[in-house]
Amino acid sequence: MDPDFLSTKELQESTDRPVQVPETLPGGFILESSNFFIVDGKVVNHIRYTDGLSVLSIFETRRPVRLKSDPFSPVKPGSLQVAGGDHVLRWKARDLHFTLLGDVSRDSLQTISSSFK
Repeated sequence: MDPDFLSTKELQESTDRPVQVPETLPGGFILESSNFFIVDGKVVNHIRYTDGLSVLSIFETRRPVRLKSDPFSPVKPGSLQVAGGDHVLRWKARDLHFTLLGDVSRDSLQTISSSFK
């Protein structure tokens, strides 16, 4: 998963794609870091926010993300696997697909997602 802990400016320079994410989110979350990885030849931007205790991950892709929910099934490197759907929210905005994961309530995820629309 290299490179890791990039600034959004470094992420934009590394991927040659514009990165338009807020510095802060509702609930006291602030931008922590970002990185990117490649899945099936496509760049996936990963932006992390924290409130000091919890971490939120935003994955920005050109295509929708398929999440695996079976914790015992084999996982392809670079794929996303989650234990439950209550802490995941997906939507499309600005011709991009967003997947938000975090250990906060579904209502909080809905509120936070409005910052990216």
